[in-house]
Formats: sequence, C-alpha cells, structure tokens
Amino acid sequence: MEIIEQAFHSAENPMALVLDGVFVRVNKALTDYAGYEKGEIIGQPFTDFVVDKEQIKALHMKRLMGQSVPSLYQLEVNSKDGIVTANVLISKVVVNESVGVFVVLELP
Repeated sequence: MEIIEQAFHSAENPMALVLDGVFVRVNKALTDYAGYEKGEIIGQPFTDFVVDKEQIKALHMKRLMGQSVPSLYQLEVNSKDGIVTANVLISKVVVNESVGVFVVLELP
C-alpha cells in the first residue's frame, strides 16, 4: 500500500477519500487548491466544503445506495479564498467495511 499512498500524496490533481461522509485523507494538491491545512479538513463532513450541500448530499446518498448517478460533474467548492468551481470525478469505494467515495478534482 505504500506505493499507493506515495502516488496519492504526490498527485498533481487534488484528491480526497471520504468515508461515512467525512474526509479521512486529502493530498497536498487539495490543501493547496482549497487553501486549508490538512488538519482543518480531516475529520470534517465533506458537505462543509461544498456550496450546494443538499444537491451534493443527495447525489452522495444515491451513489452509496447503488443508484445510478453521474460520476463526473461540476462542483462549487468553498475554498479559503472564496468559491471555486472544479470538475469532479467520484468513485464509490469500500474501505474496512466503511462505504465512501474517492474524489479527484480537475483544476481549471
């Protein structure tokens, strides 16, 4: 797994792992993009960092329940410098019996 961790943390694209609705891993590109320190993100609900919380939460719940939802869409993110828009690729994952998503942002 060490090689996967190295790839994750050195990736140019912002990436995050969200389990049970909470950020458990973020890479440096994501902290740089959003302007937050890692400790300000880890352990926080992912909805704290998106603009349209209800729509994104609904998509997230549908994805976790196995319903068909887009895996690629635009998302408005609350960064420290204001709202930024990014293209987002999301994939459902299961880690240690926790269901979540792996998120990759495409920088504008």
